[in-house]
Amino acid sequence: MKGMDDELVERLSSALPGDGAKVVFPGLNVSRMSVCKESARGVYEPAFCFVAQGAKEAQLGEEIFRFDPDHYMIYTVDLPLIFRIADATPERPYLGFSLTLDPAVVASVMVESGIKIKHGSEGAKAMNVNAVSPDLRDAITRLVRLIDNPGGQRVLAPLITREIIFRLLEGGQGPRLAHLLSFGDTERVTKAIAHLREHFDQPVAMEEVARTLGMSVSRFHYHFKKRYSDEPAAIPQTDTPPGSAPPDARGSRRRGHRRLSRRLRRPRLFQPRLQKTFRRATAPRRCSSSQ
Repeated sequence: MKGMDDELVERLSSALPGDGAKVVFPGLNVSRMSVCKESARGVYEPAFCFVAQGAKEAQLGEEIFRFDPDHYMIYTVDLPLIFRIADATPERPYLGFSLTLDPAVVASVMVESGIKIKHGSEGAKAMNVNAVSPDLRDAITRLVRLIDNPGGQRVLAPLITREIIFRLLEGGQGPRLAHLLSFGDTERVTKAIAHLREHFDQPVAMEEVARTLGMSVSRFHYHFKKRYSDEPAAIPQTDTPPGSAPPDARGSRRRGHRRLSRRLRRPRLFQPRLQKTFRRATAPRRCSSSQ
């Protein structure tokens, strides 16, 4: 895998020419250091950590976890850690990154992959160092290639992040990743996903779905709202009583938008473009010049 190692070093060096750290896109934090240095103690959110060059250590209490280009580190609960650059020189600086682990994405990958967590394994430590498999290194390399590709970051980064989580599950990290979830809600999360898929073409209220599934509204939003917060709404909401103005109608008028006609405000099953297609298909022809 020497070719991938060289590419990772080259791309991370290019992304960060000098010592420091930066978020290259949401969830991916790249760092570079040319001297061995210890960070201040802090509480860090769950993450997958990878080193392309050099070595790094994380101290939790009296226990020290060391990882390098052949080993990654994962921790799946908020932990008070001290990070230490253990191998770095100006000629060969430390290069690495951390990838934030989103509980909603982890839950989705767990459900859709079908990988089962062994009963009783939830007592596993929340922090671990393990060997980097060839498939995991391949996914890491493809993620790093997106550093200077904004379009790829928006389209491909979420997919590759899911693949990395899948590779971690395949590599036996399921018990640790399960710390990101509430085991009592895993079955309900599965039902929620199935419910939304079965009723994707119907107007729904998320709060009503949560109550129907026996979940609290806050728990339902915890698993789903964050995951879809950056995507355009595809499911019409039905929280507004019939005949009343939508909650944002006043703000829309202030921004200069015209109010929709009553006919257009009525709930529709199909998307507007599809409706237009159906109307054209059924409407009688008026003259040949309109074709």
